[in-house]
Amino acid sequence: MRWDTNSADYIMISAWIAFSRKFRYDRRHCRRVALLSRQLFDQLKPLHGLSADDRGLLYCAALLHDIGWHYGAKDHHKKAMRLIINSPALKSSRAEKIKIGLIARYHRGSLPRLAHPYYPGLSRSDRRAICWLGAMLRLADGLDNRRIKKDLLEKVSKRKILSLKPLRLK
Repeated sequence: MRWDTNSADYIMISAWIAFSRKFRYDRRHCRRVALLSRQLFDQLKPLHGLSADDRGLLYCAALLHDIGWHYGAKDHHKKAMRLIINSPALKSSRAEKIKIGLIARYHRGSLPRLAHPYYPGLSRSDRRAICWLGAMLRLADGLDNRRIKKDLLEKVSKRKILSLKPLRLK
């Protein structure tokens, strides 16, 4: 895809990427997740019927969904939401920041609820879009198999893998 460098989408995404450079997190993983989430969006279009603007919001949320790791793993999805929504550096509208923040927030943890901050203030159609986009981001995050392999290798040493005894089926 070739970007028109004068387009509003290009300018907005460039600003979000510049914002993200202030934080320590796995940018390569987030870029892969962003590409996967766009593919999911496009392939599921007949089911969700969301707009091109929603696709852009998903892409921005995917690029930033893990910035909360900068402050630690615990509740990083909630931290990402707060960083996105409360950043004065981002020139997007407050409504766009809330939507992007909520999409990033729902990439893990609980599903959207009316008791969560910012979510009940959205229109019914925006809440529907957030549910779809959060689900696509959650799925794309899980599909990034390079991350899964890395996590598994960190958690299980080769010695433990080699010492496993094969199961005997009866």
